[in-house]
Amino acid sequence: MRKLQGSGLRTLIILQPVLYEYRAHFLNGLSGLMPMYVITSLKTRVLVCKCVDIPTRNPLVWFAEALTSYTRTSGARVAFVPAYTSHLGIVLSAVLFWCLRIPILVHGQSLYKKPHPSFADYLISLFWLSIATRYLSYSAIGLEGPFAWPIFRQKVLVLLNRFESCSSLGLDVFSPIYTSFPGDNSPLKLLFIGRDRPGSELDLAIQLVRDLRAKGYNILLDLIGVSSLDEDGIHCHGPLFADAIVPIAEKCHIGIYPGDAGLSVLHYMALGLCPIVHSDMRKHSGPEPAYVMDGITGCLFDRGSLQSFTKKILFLYTNPVALVQLRKNAHAFSRELLGYKLSAQLQSIINTL
Repeated sequence: MRKLQGSGLRTLIILQPVLYEYRAHFLNGLSGLMPMYVITSLKTRVLVCKCVDIPTRNPLVWFAEALTSYTRTSGARVAFVPAYTSHLGIVLSAVLFWCLRIPILVHGQSLYKKPHPSFADYLISLFWLSIATRYLSYSAIGLEGPFAWPIFRQKVLVLLNRFESCSSLGLDVFSPIYTSFPGDNSPLKLLFIGRDRPGSELDLAIQLVRDLRAKGYNILLDLIGVSSLDEDGIHCHGPLFADAIVPIAEKCHIGIYPGDAGLSVLHYMALGLCPIVHSDMRKHSGPEPAYVMDGITGCLFDRGSLQSFTKKILFLYTNPVALVQLRKNAHAFSRELLGYKLSAQLQSIINTL
């Protein structure tokens, strides 16, 4: 394989432990902006740029490929490394780049998932902050402890986690339909996008629909990413690609994630749905549920509480005008956030190094 020439631009060396569709769109966007050398375990077919596919977590294999990335590129380089401490291959590769004096952009959640950080959490944070040229945090939540220390403060930037753009969701020309009101003759339609996994608390949503339908409420639930839960009022569609989700979502009003959510929340907003998630933000899988401001861009309920969840759904069922406004607010927020491509924002950060 011949050396990748930088052509006057910095070559971006990217380590991505596992590459799924949403992150592949981000890399596709970057590939048009700068030369790249991508090392990953590939789990999608939408990637258009070249990558080195490593189907193992063997740290020596990852370290060897990171070293190869240096020998096969020339000119100025920048490394984009996720703060995956549990992936020894990533950690060793990051140390290698630091030893080679390659600027490192560390991408992580800071202490978002650690509201009560331990001594070990502080040590891990200190490691990533020490080797980082810039630490790109998914969210402003969790920027405490070492992340707030004066010695590191100038290194830390917030790079809000999101999809690459509306077009990567098949929504570049999408306009939500707000004329369908739930009432006596039309159902309130809920949408879940995700997997039936530990932490999704899908049982909470199913129980909610069963209870309300038993009381005479006209409520339906569509499940995308789930294949085996069909029953009265609940329809499973299985895994779908982004553009296939749109016709289903157009007929829905609310996007729900009863458990610990992530990017599904932003997907709901981009689809013009009112998102409903639990209010314990630091228990969520990712920081995206923090985009939901209760009563403004969506609704929050008490984590694990069927009663609180039901109360929010019934409020929206009986207040269709408020529901439409929440949907409009959520959609406007998503358009503003996704209007600035993630790849373009990263390029602007690299240009400041």
